[in-house]
Amino acid sequence: MEERRGISKSLYATGDILGGGAFMMISLLFLNFLTNVELLSPAMAGAVLLIGKLVDAVSDPLMGFISDRTKSRFGRRRIYFLLGVLPVFVSFTLLWYGFSISTQTGVFWYYVCMYSLFCLAFTMVMVPYNALLPEIAETYDKRTSFMGARMAFSLLSSMLAGVLPLIIVGRFDNVKTGYLIMAAIFGMLYSIPWLLVFRGTREDPEYASDFDQQSLFKQMAFVFKNRTFRYYIAMFLSGMAAVDLLVALFIYYLTVCIGRPGQFSLLMAILMIMQLAGSQIWVQIAKKTSKTTPMKIGVPIWALGLAIGFIITPQSPLALLYVMAALCGLGAVTCNQVPWSVLPDVVDVGELITGKRQEGIYSGMATFVRKTANALMLGMSGFLLQAVGYQVPVEAGVILQQTAATVSGIRMLYCFMPIMFAAIALLLAYLYPLARKRFESMRAARDVLKEGRSIDDPAIRTDIEAITGVPEEQLWGR
Repeated sequence: MEERRGISKSLYATGDILGGGAFMMISLLFLNFLTNVELLSPAMAGAVLLIGKLVDAVSDPLMGFISDRTKSRFGRRRIYFLLGVLPVFVSFTLLWYGFSISTQTGVFWYYVCMYSLFCLAFTMVMVPYNALLPEIAETYDKRTSFMGARMAFSLLSSMLAGVLPLIIVGRFDNVKTGYLIMAAIFGMLYSIPWLLVFRGTREDPEYASDFDQQSLFKQMAFVFKNRTFRYYIAMFLSGMAAVDLLVALFIYYLTVCIGRPGQFSLLMAILMIMQLAGSQIWVQIAKKTSKTTPMKIGVPIWALGLAIGFIITPQSPLALLYVMAALCGLGAVTCNQVPWSVLPDVVDVGELITGKRQEGIYSGMATFVRKTANALMLGMSGFLLQAVGYQVPVEAGVILQQTAATVSGIRMLYCFMPIMFAAIALLLAYLYPLARKRFESMRAARDVLKEGRSIDDPAIRTDIEAITGVPEEQLWGR
C-alpha cells in the first residue's frame, strides 16, 4: 500500500513540470525574446504580457468553478489532464515563433494572441491539478510531503528551462529556427506528463458530491471572506512578484551590467541546483516547525545574495557571481514553495466557513494570482527597461552597447526591486494566522460542526476566530 501511495505521489508531482518549467522559461527568456529576437520595444513587449494576462484574467476562477461541477467517467478534475495535452503542446510551441511577420503591429498582436492561448491551456490543466491535492492528501504532514515531491519535479523542470533553451537555440545559424525547435522540444516535455498525472491519481466521490452550489461571483465573495485566504493571497502575490522580477531581469543584468552572457547557463544551473536542494531542506524544516518558517529564513538569505550582486562588476572574480546565484536560489525558492504548501490548508478553512468543499475556486484564484504576479512583473520589467533607456538591437540576436545610465538603472532594478516585494512577503509570513497548532484546532472544529454541535473548547474557539475572521455562529454556512 505504501508503495502504491509513493507511486501516486510521484506521478501526481510530474504535473508541476509544466508549472515550474514553463513559468521559468517565460519569466527568464520571453521578454528578452520579444525585444532581442522579434525586436519589439521593451514597452511593447511588456504590453504583450499585460494584455495577454488581462484577457486570461477571468479564466482561472472560471476554470475552478467549472471543474467543481464537471461530471465524467474520469472524475471532475482528471478529465482535464487528458483534454489539455494537445493544447499545452501547440500553444507553447507557437509562443516562440512569429512566422516572420513583417510589421511591428502584426508581431505585437500575434504574440498577444499566442500568449493568451498558452495561458488558457495552462489554466485548463493547472487549476484542476491544484484543486486535487486536498482530496489525495488530508493531513498537515502528508500535504507537506506531496508538496515536497511536487517541488522537486518543478525545480528539475525549472533547471532544464534555465540551462538548456539557449544551448539548443545556439546550435542553429538562424536564431528564430533555433527558438522554434527548442519550443517544440519543451512543448513535448510539458504536455506528456499530464498522461502520467491522469494515470497516477484518483478522486474521492464524496468530495464531488459536496461542492458549493452557489454562483461563481458569490463563491468568489465567500473566498475573500476567509481571513487566512486574504493573508495567503497577499503573501503569494508579493513573493511571486519578487521571484518574477529577479528572473526577468537576470539576463539583462548579466549581459548589460556584468558583460558575461556566456556564464548564463552555468549560473542558471547553480541557481536551480540550489533551489532543488534547498526545497528538500525546507520541507524538512517545515515538518519540524511550520509551513511558513522556510520563508522566514530564506528571504534574508536571498537579500544577502542580491547585496553581493550589487557590488559585482565586470572585473569581479567569477566566484562572486556563483555565490550570488547560490544564495538567490536557496532563498528565492521559499517564496514559491510556501504558498503552494499552505493552499490545501486554506481550502480547509474555507470549508469551515461555508460547510462546502471549494477546491476548484480556491485553486483558480491561486493560479490567477500566480499568473497575475507573473504578468505584472514581466510587464513592469519591460516598462522599467524602457524607462532606464534600454536600446533594442537592430538585428535579432545582436548585443547592443548600452549607456552608463542604463547600466546603472538595470543594476538597481535587479538588485533592489525583487527584495522590496520579498520583504512584504516575509512580513506576511510572520503574520500568517494558520500555524500547525491552529491547523489541528481547525480540523477538530470541522468535525464538531459537521455533527451539528457547537464548539465548547475556548482555546479552539479563539484559534478558529483568528484563522477565519468569522464568528462561530456564522461558520459552516449558518
